[in-house]
Amino acid sequence: MDYSYIAGFFDGEGSAMILTIRRKLTRGVVYRFRPVIKIQQKTKPVLEEIMSQLGCGHIDKDGKGYTYIINGFKGIEDFCVKVKPFIFIKRDAVEAVEDLVAFQRSKKRKNEPYTLHDINIMIELRDKAFHANRITRSGLKQKYRWIEIVTETNFVSDLDEWKENRMRGLRRIHNAQK
Repeated sequence: MDYSYIAGFFDGEGSAMILTIRRKLTRGVVYRFRPVIKIQQKTKPVLEEIMSQLGCGHIDKDGKGYTYIINGFKGIEDFCVKVKPFIFIKRDAVEAVEDLVAFQRSKKRKNEPYTLHDINIMIELRDKAFHANRITRSGLKQKYRWIEIVTETNFVSDLDEWKENRMRGLRRIHNAQK
């Protein structure tokens, strides 16, 4: 099995998407954008072979059969390097997911808040992937609209101040544990 075969299989049975996850925390609502690549099939053996060839991801059983899932930056980057050159139909969706991974890697450390500008970029990439997937999949619905996300999110106006306050809090916790 080579990467061109996997690309053809992905074009027929797969999708590249950006999931929007809404979390209600004590400090307000936070939205996260998670890149995911999936391939669905009624039987498991071909998905196991694809997973073995790519060296990443996992397989879940669902009501319709099996789904091979790649999430996490490294897995998606590997998929894009190996398979994207051969993808034809769903290239725009894969590129949007790849761009989100690159953007998120470049922007922040884990658990830092996103700015309004950051959120707008991620929503634009999410919507690009969504529209690209509609070419081959009917009935798709976008879960959270832009207006919902930007009105519910408590944005940090000064990221440097936020970081300093966080460091102060972490130092207090560290000192209290001594």
